[in-house]
Amino acid sequence: MTDSSGNTVKVTLSSATKLTKTVTVGKARVRPGDTVVVQGLKNKSGTLAATSLSDSGASSSGGGSGSSSSGSSAAGRGGSSAVNSLFGAGNGG
Repeated sequence: MTDSSGNTVKVTLSSATKLTKTVTVGKARVRPGDTVVVQGLKNKSGTLAATSLSDSGASSSGGGSGSSSSGSSAAGRGGSSAVNSLFGAGNGG
C-alpha cells in the first residue's frame, strides 16, 4: 500500500483484523434491520434531508447506534413500507 505521500507502507493482517469495504449502492439495497448512520440537516417539519448514509448491515441486537452533530441513526424491522417510509416512495435504487 502507499500513504498519501506516495511512500510504500507494509500492512499486516491477522484473523482478528476487521476488514470493511465501502461501495456505493442505490437506496433499494438498504434493508429493514440494517444498522445505519445518517448525516444531514433536519428541516422545520422534522424531516432529515440526508447528505450521506452509511449502512453496516443487519443489526445483531435489533437497535441502531451512532452519532452525528447533524444526523441520526436508526435500525428497524419490517417490510418494504419501512424502506419507503425512511426514503420516500419512488424509483431510484
